[in-house]
Amino acid sequence: MAEFVVLAVATVALVALVWFWKKRTKPGQPNRVAELRQNLRVKVFYDEAKIDRLVEFERDERIRKGQKAADIETLLMSAIERWERDNSRASSLY
Repeated sequence: MAEFVVLAVATVALVALVWFWKKRTKPGQPNRVAELRQNLRVKVFYDEAKIDRLVEFERDERIRKGQKAADIETLLMSAIERWERDNSRASSLY
């Protein structure tokens, strides 16, 4: 009977370990998203609503072009690239 209890506890522990391992986020991912959001935040002078609109625009563009849905990191990178491309000539004015 004791062997059965030990086996049952070990099985539950193994299943829980596998479940937690699969559910965990990639190391550094939350930091990367925070860094990208901060990069965009500086570009738009800390206007959070504008950041949300830029990300939403990138999401809508992907849908319009028939591309698959993207994660927030990809959308932020696309928003930054578009902002830099659209504003590349502005620096030459100063």
